[in-house]
Amino acid sequence: MVPGRGESVVYNLSVAQAHTFFVAGEGGDGVWVHNACPRAPASRAADGGGTIYVRTNVKTGAEYVGQAKPGRFGARQAEHTKANPGESYTFDVLEDVKPGSGRSLDVAEEDWIRAGGGPGTLENSRYQMSEEAYRAAGGTVNK
Repeated sequence: MVPGRGESVVYNLSVAQAHTFFVAGEGGDGVWVHNACPRAPASRAADGGGTIYVRTNVKTGAEYVGQAKPGRFGARQAEHTKANPGESYTFDVLEDVKPGSGRSLDVAEEDWIRAGGGPGTLENSRYQMSEEAYRAAGGTVNK
């Protein structure tokens, strides 16, 4: 994650039959991107899984890492917008945690919070998990 400032034209697209592809501008610089993985239906919420996302403030570039249970990613975006009137955000999926994968949604979110620099660097006011709980659950990313 690299905070940026200013406004940019962005496009949402999917490429049929290609999960990962390279997008380059006229200057030849580009990035590898991937199609979003399908979301688990809400009926499978009891099996775990969900989405880890980054919310980026369009004006300031400030980032917040959050999680959404299966089928709630759109609702989480609306909740952020309602809680912060006058702000404009983009939302990007960092990781889709598959139900039954053995990966905890809380550990996945904590991994991304730590990777993003934690509270102070991110807009997150706290870590998702205590150090003890994180390590006990198999977390490996250092603060």
